[in-house]
Amino acid sequence: MKMSEDRLISIDSLRGLAASAVLWFHLTNTVNNYPISQILRDSGSYGWIGVDVFFVISGFIIPYSLWCGNFVFRDHWRAFFLKRILRIEPTYLISIIFTICLALVSNAILAKSVYTFDTAQLAAHFLYLNALLGYEWINPVYWTLAIEFQYYILIGFIYKALQSKNGRFFLLLGAFLLAYFIRDANFIFKFSGLFLMGIFVFLFHIKAIGNTEFACLFGGSLVLSLINLDMAATFAGLTTSFFILYVRFPEFKFLTFFGMISYSLYLFHYPIVEKLMRYGKYLGMGTLDQILVSIITLFVSILVATFFYKFVEKPSMRISSKIRYI
Repeated sequence: MKMSEDRLISIDSLRGLAASAVLWFHLTNTVNNYPISQILRDSGSYGWIGVDVFFVISGFIIPYSLWCGNFVFRDHWRAFFLKRILRIEPTYLISIIFTICLALVSNAILAKSVYTFDTAQLAAHFLYLNALLGYEWINPVYWTLAIEFQYYILIGFIYKALQSKNGRFFLLLGAFLLAYFIRDANFIFKFSGLFLMGIFVFLFHIKAIGNTEFACLFGGSLVLSLINLDMAATFAGLTTSFFILYVRFPEFKFLTFFGMISYSLYLFHYPIVEKLMRYGKYLGMGTLDQILVSIITLFVSILVATFFYKFVEKPSMRISSKIRYI
């Protein structure tokens, strides 16, 4: 059962809401204890769950796109990885350059080396290996891309298993075992419950599994998420799954817009937020001053994301879409 246009719009809207939530979280809760207004801080305190929403959406949309393209791992794995690389890497690499340039400009303004980079640290970004090699990410949001990249590798191998009842059962069982033995948050297994929610929603959507099997598998993924994460993340996964299956957002232009630029917004917002909020405290510490700085930072982040969506991400998407599983 192919997904309707309005349902795809709803998923894009969820992406937009997730990216906006993460942006507002970083803007209000992570940078140098500014803003200090408790109201502002509380308003974004749960924005981090936007990441969990992204993981569920990826769990759903990647196997769905493989299914639509009649994917067979043995024949199409090269095309699959090429499509993903062309889709995500150009914007990611440009965001790295952007982050470095912004840091160097900030160093020049401050007349001291507040931000420093190591060659090995930068090189590790190309294969998403920073956390595994002990290097910090120059942009903290990149850790989720490392998890997503692991998912892209795994989904190609497990896609065939999704087509049989035994395969699906052993997939869930294997996820429990791997999550138990590999608890490091730098590996996908800690977040496997969220990805599995999306995968099982996909299978239910295309009617590959019935109500009873879906309830068992999805219930198992909820338990796995509760064990590995917490109630808030699990509730975010459950809510996202419900919205994908049953809720069709009205086509609000602002939601459609944020969904469209969500990947660029996610990648580019942090260095902007970190710099502007760092300097924002010098403009005033009153509540209105803090609100003004927050709004200015929000709009600058959106403008930058829109620019890079138009001139980097959108062309990359167009090139990626031309590759077919044939």
